[in-house]
Amino acid sequence: SFSNLENTNLSNTNLHGTDLSGANLVNTNLIGVDMSNAEMGSVILKNANLENINLKNANLKSANLENAMLTNADLSNTNLENANIKNGDLSNANLSNSNLKNTNLDNAMLTDADLSNTKMVYTELNSANLVNADLRNAKIWKSNFDHAYMKGSNFVGTDVYATKFIKSNLQNSDFRNSKISSSTFLDSDISGINIIDIYPIETS
Repeated sequence: SFSNLENTNLSNTNLHGTDLSGANLVNTNLIGVDMSNAEMGSVILKNANLENINLKNANLKSANLENAMLTNADLSNTNLENANIKNGDLSNANLSNSNLKNTNLDNAMLTDADLSNTKMVYTELNSANLVNADLRNAKIWKSNFDHAYMKGSNFVGTDVYATKFIKSNLQNSDFRNSKISSSTFLDSDISGINIIDIYPIETS
């Protein structure tokens, strides 16, 4: 049974397409593992090491990834709806085309991460570090970036609706060709941002 794999070393294992739904993988070593197309709904990966992991097309709905190490991870096309990734390290991770609806990324490290074409609806990114993150063409609706550090991030072509950037640092970020409506940038640092060809900004 895969139900309890706590503290296990599974590094560089091929678990492509494996069903690990609801499994306990707390503190597990999953460095370099192929878990593409895996079924991992409600899996517990708290404090796990997932560096260089391949989770492409995996289902991680309602997974607990709090404090997980996900540097250089491939999470493209992954379903992370309702997942808890609070305090996770996703530096240089690929989350392109992933579903981040209602995902908790508070205080997460997302420097140089690829978040292009992601679906962020009710996503929490408070106090997250998104320096130089790529959010091109993302759908960002009703999400929170309060106290987020987003210097040099790329928002080109994004659809930003009813989202809060309160006391955030958006210095030198690129918002060209983006659509921003019903959103607030209260007390945020937007010095040096590029808003050429932006749709008319409507803020509340």
